[in-house]
Amino acid sequence: MKLHRLGFVAQIITRALLYAVSSLLILLFTIYILLGYTNLGTYSASKLTDWLVTRYGVNITIDRLCVSFPLSVELQNTLVYDLRGDTLLWASRASTSLIGFSRMGRKLGFGRTELHGALLNLQTDSTGILNINEFFNVFKTTKKPKAKAPFMLTMSKIVFSDVHFVFHRHGAQPVQGRMCYQYLDFQHIGGIINHMQVVGDSVRMFIADLHFLERSGFAATHFETKMSLSRSAMHFQDIRLQEKNQELHVAAFQMFYDGWESMKDFIQNVDLRMELRPSVLTPRFFSYFFQFPVSDYPIYASGRASGRVNSLTIQDLALKVGEVTRLAVRVHLEGLPKVHEAIINARVEEFTTTLFDVREVMNELRLANFRLPPVMQRLHNLTYKGELVGFLDDFVAYGSLTSDIGNLGVDVSLRLDGESTYFEGDVSTRRLQVGRLLGVRELGRTDLTSSVRGKYSKSAGIQSDVQVEVDNLEYHGYKFRKISADGSITPKSFSGRLAVRDTAFKFDFQGKVDFSVPVPQFQFGATAHHIDLQKIHWYDRDSLADLRFEMNAFFEGKTLDDLLGNI
Repeated sequence: MKLHRLGFVAQIITRALLYAVSSLLILLFTIYILLGYTNLGTYSASKLTDWLVTRYGVNITIDRLCVSFPLSVELQNTLVYDLRGDTLLWASRASTSLIGFSRMGRKLGFGRTELHGALLNLQTDSTGILNINEFFNVFKTTKKPKAKAPFMLTMSKIVFSDVHFVFHRHGAQPVQGRMCYQYLDFQHIGGIINHMQVVGDSVRMFIADLHFLERSGFAATHFETKMSLSRSAMHFQDIRLQEKNQELHVAAFQMFYDGWESMKDFIQNVDLRMELRPSVLTPRFFSYFFQFPVSDYPIYASGRASGRVNSLTIQDLALKVGEVTRLAVRVHLEGLPKVHEAIINARVEEFTTTLFDVREVMNELRLANFRLPPVMQRLHNLTYKGELVGFLDDFVAYGSLTSDIGNLGVDVSLRLDGESTYFEGDVSTRRLQVGRLLGVRELGRTDLTSSVRGKYSKSAGIQSDVQVEVDNLEYHGYKFRKISADGSITPKSFSGRLAVRDTAFKFDFQGKVDFSVPVPQFQFGATAHHIDLQKIHWYDRDSLADLRFEMNAFFEGKTLDDLLGNI
């Protein structure tokens, strides 16, 4: 009897569950039909947006809302206005499907999500308040929130196309062809994002493919990276950016900051770390971020960087351009992004080039119509090691230059002041094959030190003082020693002296040429104290041939025919 009653109760419960499940399925099917094939979804969305206007004063319009089995939603022509009446968000079509729901809505999981034909327009007012922050602040409650687990959102895949993103800080004015962090305008954004996860204020995702075009012209035909961001840091791993003439590969790029507000002054507040793997870049790439010549000439680069934009250290930087040119350097830059105001401290571990490469690069960068003088064309490979300190228009450089015709030590300074260029420097040579350099067979090697000081301007020309001390100079098979010379040069005059104190050649010369007066003047004096002609291989017939003389001369005249003077 008891078993019979238990069976009866079980039968009743089973039937009740069947009725309940059937009713729920019928209800869900009815809702699905109503939402998917009638205007009920659109009507419900309209009522929701009307309530948002009444309750919070926010203006949102949705042309159509479609729901499909099991929990897929599509919004068409969604428009969200900010509190100032400007467009905050617009989307032609957005769709997603809910695949997980728990913790009373604190954990949501979505499947494939799509966004097509959209605009996100972020702007600040004159006080610096961002419109999207202002928009969401409307929904904040004054009640103290209860402690809850952080909100979690996951999306398995996001597909988007023809997205337009704008960020405009009030008063910012863009510069043609240059990225402006205060006025970003990315257009034609499209791509795929996999495994996006939002936990509290942290976001992780894998950007599998992304393409875009920024207002400045900066673009990517393919971009991929694994990234994470939070209120204190952004991490990008294995960045690959491709554009028709560039291929950038960054193993790691990190940014550290103190809250989102720090981004208002990105240049001074954000710490950067980057490791650049071998990449192909062009000057055009750098021109998007600071003043730089525009060219598609390839530059092969790798290295590491750390610091802030206004105080940046670049380590292990290796560059390759042209056929031969290689540069290994460590640089510290203080004062970017204003390139001409930035202080440069560069240590060149090795710089190898040829003058052919120099000419090619200069011409590609359109820095000048660079033509090599005949003397310089005789140089081939050049290697430099040294340091450079200062500004682009006011610097000191010192180091050693090695070539296939000898070695030079250099210590020079250069300063641009208006239309004038001031220069000062010391140069020393070691076993320099001056004959090969000048194309004179009788000349051999020389060791010398020299200094030059002066200035140059287009209006006044060059004005310079030169001093030279020659330890030795090979000429016609004889090595002359103890030679000194100095002189002053202007566009219309020259004055100088030469003194030789070699044991076989003691000689003094001084002269002056002056074109600054109405009738050009030429004045010189020469004294040969002792010249052993056989020893210096000038005259071999007489072992006792010794030349001595003293000569003074003065001429003036405009042509050879009207020269007047005396000797």
